[in-house]
Amino acid sequence: MPKLHSACFLLIFEFIFNINGYAQQSSAEKSNLRMTDSLVALYRNSIAQGNRFYNGSEYMGYVMRPKGHPFFESDRMQLAQISHEGVMYTDSIQYDLVDDAIIVKSYDGNYNFRMVKEKIRSFKLRDHLFVRLGASTDTTDEMSPGFYEQLYNGKSPVYVRHRKQLNTTTFQSEVYSEYVQYDAYFVRKGNEYYHVFSNKTLLDAFSEKKGELRKFLREQRLDFKKEPSNTTRKAAEYFDQINK
Repeated sequence: MPKLHSACFLLIFEFIFNINGYAQQSSAEKSNLRMTDSLVALYRNSIAQGNRFYNGSEYMGYVMRPKGHPFFESDRMQLAQISHEGVMYTDSIQYDLVDDAIIVKSYDGNYNFRMVKEKIRSFKLRDHLFVRLGASTDTTDEMSPGFYEQLYNGKSPVYVRHRKQLNTTTFQSEVYSEYVQYDAYFVRKGNEYYHVFSNKTLLDAFSEKKGELRKFLREQRLDFKKEPSNTTRKAAEYFDQINK
C-alpha cells in the first residue's frame, strides 16, 4: 500500500473504530454504520482495482436459509486489519466459519469475493487475532491448515479453531437446519501441538508441572468445561511463568 494511503486513511479508520465503539442508541448505531460504509468505500476505491488485495473468487453465499449464520460472531461486515502478502490493510470483512474463508467486497462494492487464504498471514477482527497455520506447521492429524484464533502468544502459545457446521434434522416430515459452532483448542510446546478438550488433557499437555498446575486451576476456580478459552490461556501463562 502506498505510504500516502497509509497516512491518509489511518485517521479515517481510527475514527471508524471510535464511533463503532461508543455508539449507544440504535439510531446512532445505524448512522455510524452508514458513515463507516461510506468511509470504507472511499478507502476501497482509492486503492484501485489493480491492487492484488482485491483478488479472489466470487462469493455466492448459501442457497438455504437455516437458523443462524455461517460467520464469526456477526453476519454483518466488520472492520478488520489484514496482513496480506506482508502488507497491512484495513477493510470490512466477514469470516465464514464453514469454509474458513475471508469475505470482502470488491473495490467498487458491486459483489463479494473470497480472498486467497494462502496470501493472508493474519487478521485482527475487533479484539480477536487470527493467524494462519499451514501444513508445514501442523504436527497433529487433528489440525488442518487454516485460520486459528491466537489466545496466548507466549512460550506455550494457545490456539482455537472456530468452525461452524450445518446440522439438519427432520421432525414430522419437516426439515430443520441450523448452523452450530464447534471450537477446538490447541497448545503448542516446541514443535508439537496438543489437542485440549478437558481438564485432564490440559494437564497432560503440561505434564512437567502437572501437580502445580492442578493446584493453580483449583485455587483460581478454573474449569475447562465452563470456560475453555480463559482456562487454557491462564494455564499456559502460569506454566510459562513457573517453567522458566
